[in-house]
Order: sequence, then structure tokens, then C-alpha cells
Amino acid sequence: MFTLSVALVSAFSGNAHAVGPASEAAEHGLQLRAVGQSGGVRTVRRVDAIAPTSQLGSWTRFIRDRGATWSALWDAQTGVPLRVFGAGTPAPGAISDPARAEVFARQALRAHLDLFAPGSVEGDFELVSNVLSGGVRSIGFVQRWRGVRVLGGQLSFRFKADKLVAIGSEALPFVTAEEPRASLSPITARQVAADWIALDHGVARPGTVEGPFILPLVGSNGAIDYRTVLRVACDSAAPLGVWDVYVDANDGSEVARQQTLVNATASLSMEVPERRPGATLRDYPATGAAVTIDDQEIIVDADGLVSWDGDASTLIVRPSGPRATVVDAAESGLGLQSFPIADGDAVTWSASDAEFLDAQLTAFIHVELANQYARRLAPDLPFLDQQMTVTVNIDQECNANSNLGARINFFRSSDRCANTARLSDVVYHEFGHSLHGQSIIPGVGATDTALSEGLSDYLAATINDDSGMGRGFFKDGEPLRELDPEDSENVWPRDIAGVHTTGMIIGGALWDLRKELIAKYGKEAGVAATDLLYYESLRRASDIPSMYVEVLLSDDDDGDLSNGTPNVCEINRAFGAHGLRVMRAEIDPITTVAATASEVPVGLRLFGLSSLCEGDGPAQATATWRLRTRPDVGGEVALQDSGDGFVGGLPLAPAGNVIEYQVRVEYEDGSEQFFPNNPADPFFDVFVGEATPIYCTDFESDPVLEGWRHGLLAGQPTGGGDDWQWGAPNGRAGDPFAALSGTSVFGNDLGGPGFDGLYQPDRVSFAEMPSVDVAGFDNVRVQYWRWLGVEDGFYDRATLTVDGQGVWENAATPADERSKSLHHRDRQWVFHDIDITGALTNDEPVIRFELSSDSGLEFGGWTIDDLCLVGVNGTFCGDGVITGGEECDDGDGNSDVASGACRTDCSEPRCGDGVRDGAEACDDGNSEDGDDCTALCTFPQVEEDGGCRAAGDSRGNHHRLPWILGALALAWRRRRRAAR
Repeated sequence: MFTLSVALVSAFSGNAHAVGPASEAAEHGLQLRAVGQSGGVRTVRRVDAIAPTSQLGSWTRFIRDRGATWSALWDAQTGVPLRVFGAGTPAPGAISDPARAEVFARQALRAHLDLFAPGSVEGDFELVSNVLSGGVRSIGFVQRWRGVRVLGGQLSFRFKADKLVAIGSEALPFVTAEEPRASLSPITARQVAADWIALDHGVARPGTVEGPFILPLVGSNGAIDYRTVLRVACDSAAPLGVWDVYVDANDGSEVARQQTLVNATASLSMEVPERRPGATLRDYPATGAAVTIDDQEIIVDADGLVSWDGDASTLIVRPSGPRATVVDAAESGLGLQSFPIADGDAVTWSASDAEFLDAQLTAFIHVELANQYARRLAPDLPFLDQQMTVTVNIDQECNANSNLGARINFFRSSDRCANTARLSDVVYHEFGHSLHGQSIIPGVGATDTALSEGLSDYLAATINDDSGMGRGFFKDGEPLRELDPEDSENVWPRDIAGVHTTGMIIGGALWDLRKELIAKYGKEAGVAATDLLYYESLRRASDIPSMYVEVLLSDDDDGDLSNGTPNVCEINRAFGAHGLRVMRAEIDPITTVAATASEVPVGLRLFGLSSLCEGDGPAQATATWRLRTRPDVGGEVALQDSGDGFVGGLPLAPAGNVIEYQVRVEYEDGSEQFFPNNPADPFFDVFVGEATPIYCTDFESDPVLEGWRHGLLAGQPTGGGDDWQWGAPNGRAGDPFAALSGTSVFGNDLGGPGFDGLYQPDRVSFAEMPSVDVAGFDNVRVQYWRWLGVEDGFYDRATLTVDGQGVWENAATPADERSKSLHHRDRQWVFHDIDITGALTNDEPVIRFELSSDSGLEFGGWTIDDLCLVGVNGTFCGDGVITGGEECDDGDGNSDVASGACRTDCSEPRCGDGVRDGAEACDDGNSEDGDDCTALCTFPQVEEDGGCRAAGDSRGNHHRLPWILGALALAWRRRRRAAR
């Protein structure tokens, strides 16, 4: 068994213990019995440098108590701080005295439990480790709920130089589950588990039953479902597999299953002779092999020497020893060789022409070499003194795997792949998985598939001194995974994909750090420093994002992370290039701006930059804007450095317009961020002008008492079919952790006790505003704040309707596109302005928020706050209705470039407007004679050779200056409603 990490954040992304190509194994990660029951299991943790609204109070109190130098990396879906680190709090004696360190850790746990484990009590945390390693004392607690272990839940404290300098939390918030009952026997649990595995993987052999446990199922949409389960170990033979199966402890239903032996594939055809079959052979000392001479068993020493009493004798050798024993799954059986030997002889055992025997020898040698390398990093790790079982020549192809412990397995060759036991990179990689799993400090670090893949790739790469990991697996010299690709980097979260691809993000960051430290200290010292940071960090990290803080902690020399570390700049450059620094920007959306303002102000603040490193920080920030009704009118504005961020201004549009804008921040390490971070709706709204409130609510009182209605339009009414709720949001399923203002909101399934935060499948629900008279206004708009989560509009639709006509809906992928993953995921409160005038059919419109869902993926749905129905009076050029002083109005057909079109200021086309219309021979945008175009828009006539000709063909046509430079005084778009 092995320790699981944060529920489905990382532990259930699959316990990555294999080498594999781009195509992932089908059973990586946790497989739910009812696929999609929690909105899809999340495979990676989404992190943020900004505290969620629900934690602002607790975080403020922590800063007040501990000092302003502390920073945090937040789990954006559970709302707990994944890592908190800073200048440190004095803890005298914590390094030398484990008991004193435990006292300090418990004091911190007690004081800030609301921050690190919302909804828990102090007694929920059980001390499981108190370890001094690399100058850091780590204390780990595992989480329980009413005495039952919460899988993946843990809370840990790190001390250095007698100061508490970092805290890690993978605790699960607000745990609630069905109490375990003694109704399910172990025999029944074994049978249920075996039957489920056998459905897909042949005969299964059930083993031990453990539990009960609380299994948190964290969906990709942030919903958490807590299940009380028993864990059953199962084996399958064809294909080879070792499983943990989770069975409901009360009703015996299958809940989830997880491969603990993950098969994969790799390519390791090597150019370096000692790395693949068929290359030049190298003689390695048979260190650690158990040989027999005259019935006396002797272990070969580090130099490959054997000592015995007597003269000439017979040496019997096999690929086995106290640290590794080879098991051959082929019919050939375990290799055994006898050699005559005498004092001073040199004996070499070679089987390069015999695949199965050579696989035994090669695997044994490289396991021993990996063990020796790991001893430099962890000389006191008990695992390195255990005997590892190395099974070779398994009758399958293109695979190798590890159980995160003392068992690794390798497969035969095929037409596609080499025998994986004959490839040193694969052996080092699989050994790396076991090293990782056996080095984790309980309650502090955790297993994570993608992290383990990247760490194992790095171990193979650093041993071989080659960033090209896995050359030759497919019998060529190309690497299976390149940790240092030319002119590109694997970046978090952009390049999150399969576990092997995702693992290259941290593998590449460590390799880049290795290069940085080699440049700083020289080859030998730089590699040694990087390898030590790698090892100490893997002991405490719970996933890829948490590695950054753990590397800083391992590098620190004074117990104060706020003042940097000896290699902070090198660490920042290496991890920043892969998107792994705690570096974020925060922007406050603007809602409205007066028509008399000089510009639309835009600003953002940056977090996580280091003043200690020259050139650290953002390279630039730009704001891209456009008019909603004229998306062809817009531009890009460079924002100015403000010291802690960027500020700037957008051009102002005349009253009645909506300006849409987004901000892009580009960092010096090549990474970039967009705000808003929502590809389905990538712009903020700003309304220009004054509006009169007709009806407003902040939802601090029950909307039903104000006249709101909600209900079900289609689908079954049972099981919470109408899931519109009023109250405080709970941050589940990607919803906000707090209201925009006050404490209450209105929306779909707010995630309170007994609810998961997800809207209902196969339903159409609605919430309808109270009846309000909007007579007397030329233009009527709905302005509100939303936090919306909904599947791609091809499947699920979030809609605002007016008198039955849709005026807004979420984006949808076109039907002819294969991938339909344009999910609308607001990640902050977003102001939304919608002009509903064109849909009005009476003075008291029916305005509805609707949500239509299918039977597949669900998210958090609508969450709305601070809503106003407003009215605006005035003429709106561009609404297709001629009003006021307008000469014409063709709506979207208005144009400053099309011949004969009504102009964008609603004036008729005329000579001198810069557009050649109708019978005009030219139009240079002015009414002056004496140039290439006359005031009558004709070419001037000149005498030549007694005749006449048009002067030149250059018309000098210039379109009128953009409205942002010269037309602000013109009458702009006003929409007048028909008289009632």
C-alpha cells in the first residue's frame, strides 16, 4: 500500500509508476464507477496566488499574527492554502528537539485551523511524522473525520533554523459523509472488487481489505463528494495490474478503482552504448551480486571484487543480491553461470546475444547503479537497504512499471519496442518511482502521478547526463521525452495533458535548474546541488505546483523565505520558465464610466515578483479593447509600469456604448496570462454613460419575497430538479466562496450541506425577475454581476431571455468541430451589461435566467449578485432607427469605408467624407480645391499638348479619422423605443 495525496487533486490523477509514450494507458488515475458523477475527476490541481474571498478573514488574521512577509499558494478548488511560506516565526529548539517542534506545530494548527482546514476540529488531525532531513524538520498530520481517515487529507509544518518557515495543507474542507456501519463483510467487499476488475481485465484475485476510509472525489469542476469506503487490493494477470478498489462501506456498491501498477510505454534505443541493446558493451562491476564459491555465499563489493579462501575454485553467479533479486517471467528461468576462477582472474559474464538472459543482467546492474546514486542523496533511507524484486521478460510489450515500492517490472521486446529491462533509462525511471514513493514524509508530501513521472524522468536524465530521456525504446536514437527542447518549454498549466507530458513540466524545470547551477558552481558541484534539491523537495511536495515552494525551502539557509535563498534567482528563472512560480496578477473589473471622463482606467497588481533578482518580473502588459456593437472598432493600449503592477487608460466611447476589453500580461520568462481567464467569454464589460435604476437588488433579502420566481421548465422534478437557491455561496463546483457584496447570492445549487454545487442534469430551470414597468426609457439594460460555470453551449445552455426571446447565451463550439470543450468558467465575479431594448414587447417584460442541461458534464451554473435593471434616454446611432438629428441609420450596416453606406455618425454619404461614393470620381476627405481632388469630388483638368486629361490617378483618399480621435461630439448610438 502507499499513501494517497489530496483527493483527486493529485493522488487520483493516477499513481504514475511507468515509462510511456504520448498515448496514455487507459486506466491512469481514479476511475469512477459512474463516470461523471462528480463532474469529472480532476487530474491536476488548479492553483492561485490570490486568497479566495471566503478565506480573506482567516488569511488577514494569519498575516496579523505572523507578519506581512508571508505568501501563499492556494488550491483554487478547495480554497485551502496549498503552501504558506515566509520570513518565519521563532520556534526555539525546534530543530534539535522533536517534542518542542511538535508543540509549536500544534500551536499553529490550533491557532489557524480555520485557514488550513475549514470545517475541521483540532482532534481531526493525527501526528504521523516528525522528521529531520536536510536541515528541515517536517511534522506531518493526517486528517480524520469522526475518527475515520480522510484519504489524501493532511496538514504539515516545516521548521528551519529554529523557525517555522512553511506550512502545507492538503486538507479537505467541510468533510461530511455517511457514518460507516458494520453491514458489509470483508468477503462481500472482496467479491464486489474482484467482479468489477474481472469485467474489464480478466480474472482478478482479491486481497486485503482495509478501512473504512473517507474517499474525497474532487471533480474537475471543483465539486467534492465524500464517500465512506472500504479499500480492496486486487491483482489481474492479463493484462498485468494491481488495483485499489473502493467499495461503499455501507451498501457494497463500487465507487472507484485505481491502478497502483500503471503500464505505459517508452522509447530507449540509445546512442550511448551502455544504454540500449546492440550498442558497444561496457563492463560494469557486479556490485551487490550474491555469488557462491565452494558453497560459501559472498557479496560482490563496490569495486566488483570477491574474496575467498583457497586457490583455484568455481564461481557460481546469478543476477541477485541483498538489494535486488531478478525474477524471470520467461520460460528460460533465472540465469545461473559457473566460471573457473583463480587468484587474479578477471571474469566477465556476457549474454548480449540472448535477449532474456541479457535482460536479467542489465536490469540487475542498473538497479544497483540507481541504488548507489540514490545513496548519495539519502544515505539513511531504509528503502535503499531493502531487496527490490525485479521481474523481467513479462509476456507483454512496450511497458515497464513500479508499485512505488520494492517491485519493478519489465516487458519483452516486440517488433515495435525493445526489451525494457535492457534499457538503462527505463530501469532508472522505474527505480525513480519507487524512490519517490518510499521517500515521501507521511502527512507532509504525497504521491501524484504527473509529479512522479517528471521526477523519475529527471533521475534518469541526471544519472545519464542527458536531457533526452528514453533513447531507443522504439529502437531508434530519438528520446522518448526531451526535458530541454530547443526553443520551447513545457509550461504549467498550458501543457497539462497526459501524465507523462504533464510530468515534463517539472522534469524540465529541474533540468533547467541543473543547467543554472552548473553555470554558477561548475559541473560536479552544480549537479550535486540540484540533485539534493530534487530529493529533499520530492519528500515534501504533493504535486507539481507545490514543488516550487519545497525547492525554495530546501535551498534556504536562514529560515526566512522572504529574504530569498542562496539560489533564489536560479530557481525563479528555472521554475518561472515553466509557469511554476508563485507569480500572479490581479485586476478589478470596471463597471461604468461617465461620458465626461477622459478615459477608461485600467489597472492590475502583480504578486510574487522578486526584487532580489535583476530583471525579474513582467516584461509588459497590454489592454485590447473593442466596441461591442462594432467589434471592428478597437485597438491595443500598452499599460505603464506602476511599481507593483501596470496602469493605463482606454479611449472613451460616447455615452450608451459598451467597451469590451481584456488584459494580457507577458513575463520575462516567456509566460503570459489573460484576464479574464475564460476563453468562452474573454472580455470585461464597461458601460459608458449615466443610467437610471429601475429595479435593483443585492440579494441580501430573500428574492422570492421581492417577487422573484424560479422553477423547472423541463425534466424530472425529483432530486432537486429546481435547484435555484438563495443564500451564501460555498465555493463548490467552481462557484465563488463568497458573495460579491454582503453575504448572499441567488443561483443554481449553492453547495450548502447536503449539496454538491452542481446544477442538475437533464433539466431546464429558470429564475424570473419580478414584474417592473420600464415605460419612459429609450434604452433598457440589465446590469449584474455573475459567476457562471456551464458546459460548452453545444451541450448545456445558460441563457438570459426577455419576453421569450434570447438576448444572451454562453458560447458553443460549432457542430462540425470534433472537440467541444469551450466551457464557460468564470474565475472571478464578472460585471455583465446586456441591452434588452430590442427584445421588449411590452412595458412589463418577463426577464429570465435559464439553464438547460444534458445528461453529461455539469458545473456550478448561475450565481448572480448586485443586479440592476436600468434605463437610458437619448438617441443611439446604429440601432437601425432614425431618431433625433440622425440623417440615416442602417444599424450594423453603418460604415465609414463602404461606398454609399450610412456613416457611423448617422450622416448621409457626402463629398468630402473620405469615401468614394456613387458618381464621385475621387474623395480625399476635404472640400478644398488645388489638390488632386476638387471640392466637387472630381479630378482637376490640366492642359497638355493642346488637350485635356485627368490629373493623376492618385486620389489621395483618406478615410475620416477614427471616432476615438475626432467624433466624440457626434450623436452616437442611442436606441429609441417605439412610442407606447
